[in-house]
Amino acid sequence: MSLNAENYSVASDMSADRIQDLVSQRIPAAYFADDRPWVIGYSGGKDSTFLLQAVYRWISETPRAKRIKPVHVLACDTRVELPSMTAHIEGEMERVAEAAKRDELPVHCQIITPDINDTFWVNLLGRGYPSPTIHFRWCTERLKILPVSRFIQRVIDRSGSVNILLGVRADESVARARSLERYEAGAGTGFRPHTDLRNAWVVAPIHDFLTADVWTYLNDTPCPWGGTNNSLRDLYLRAGGTEPPLPTER
Repeated sequence: MSLNAENYSVASDMSADRIQDLVSQRIPAAYFADDRPWVIGYSGGKDSTFLLQAVYRWISETPRAKRIKPVHVLACDTRVELPSMTAHIEGEMERVAEAAKRDELPVHCQIITPDINDTFWVNLLGRGYPSPTIHFRWCTERLKILPVSRFIQRVIDRSGSVNILLGVRADESVARARSLERYEAGAGTGFRPHTDLRNAWVVAPIHDFLTADVWTYLNDTPCPWGGTNNSLRDLYLRAGGTEPPLPTER
C-alpha cells in the first residue's frame, strides 16, 4: 500500500468507537486463551501502530488482577532505515515504555538490532554481496528475521512458549492475503503454529480491517500512551513506497 495522502484521507464506513469495539472483542479472547506471553511486532507503520494502541488501551482498562501475562513490544532497527523512521520508532517505543511504567502495565519494549556480521554494510562491502533484489533478498533474513527470531526464542526458552501478534491485514497486499488464507487459523482470534520456531504461535487480530478503518481509528482515537499520531501521519504524507513490515518468518 503506497504511503500517500490519498490512502491517509480515505474514510471508513465505521466509527472509531465501533472499530475499537470490534478489535477489543478479539484481544481478550486471545489473551485469556492460554498462559503464553505475547510478543507484538512493531514496525512503526500504521497497521502495527493500530494493533499496539488497541492492545495497550485494552490492557490499561483491564483490572490489574487479570493482567496475567507479559506483553513484549518488539521493534527491529536494521541500521539502514530512513532517519525519520528510526527517530519515529525510537520515540514511540520510549513513550510506550514510560507510559507502561506509569500505568503499571506488564508491557515491555525492546528495540533489537542485527548481529554485526549480519549488518548490511558488512555483507555488501565486506563480503561482496550484491545489492538486494526481489529475487535475492538476503537482507530481510539477516537484518530482520534472524534478530527477531533470536529474541522470540529467548522468550520461549524462559516461558516454554509464546504467542506472536502481528498487525498484518489481507487488503494490504496480495502476498499478505494469500498468507492469511493459507494460515486461516491464525487470523482473528485463532492461532497457527509459527513456520520456523517451535512452541510459537501467530495471531493476526486485525487481518480483515481495511486501510480506511485503520486511519479512522488513528485519526479519531486518542493515543493511549499520550501524544498524538501526527508524526505517523506526517511520515505517510511525506514518504513514498510501502509500509515496512516486521517479518518473523522466512
